[in-house]
Amino acid sequence: MSVSNHPELAWSQVQLDPALAKLAGVEESCLLPIWSGNAGDGVPGDPAEHDTTELVRGLAVGFGQGPKDSDHDWPGLHAALLEALTAVRGFSSVEELLRSIALDFRRDGYRREAVEASRTAVRLCPDSAVARSQLIVAVWFLLGDQLDPNPEQTLTQIRELFPGLVDSEPENPRVRDLVSYAYLVAEFFVTGRLDEHSPEVQRAEGWLRDPELAERIDRMERRGFVDLRELVF
Repeated sequence: MSVSNHPELAWSQVQLDPALAKLAGVEESCLLPIWSGNAGDGVPGDPAEHDTTELVRGLAVGFGQGPKDSDHDWPGLHAALLEALTAVRGFSSVEELLRSIALDFRRDGYRREAVEASRTAVRLCPDSAVARSQLIVAVWFLLGDQLDPNPEQTLTQIRELFPGLVDSEPENPRVRDLVSYAYLVAEFFVTGRLDEHSPEVQRAEGWLRDPELAERIDRMERRGFVDLRELVF
């Protein structure tokens, strides 16, 4: 068997553990997204076994996707499997499971996959301030690494995500600084100003306690535009 050094997302006819399939309420053999270094191995159409890490990473990145000519409810199927995998892997919630997967992706240098896993967490837990914070941080690192082909769209997305955090300050001081800084840059980029009467702007400025990042915001306002080269921390 040949093994790739570069894992990738692929769809495979996966042979699930019977207990996992029963817990999720799905068939034991399912066409599912996997994220694996040997995703292309095996005989097309034949069920193949994959470990739960390959499966949960594939579901985190490829959530809701599947062949368009199928009548399967892909989001429903994937959500049921993530719920079952949450229990099997000992996590307290799907959100916690996806947060762990996103952090693993980022730690291993897969920034785009970290964004997709964080996006899946927000999709499944739209009211979670923690999930929103993680997605903001994930897309910001993508911007900082100059890996985002459309930074303008991403900054707009950050601006739209932040209001859900106004009543819930991130516990981690570094996350708090990153999220508030990212929002203030995004707000200035989209509107051309920071409205001192806006509750979101007030909250972000109150959270931002890193003096270097605060100085960048001051410099941005004095300059009158966002220099995308300063997105790197």
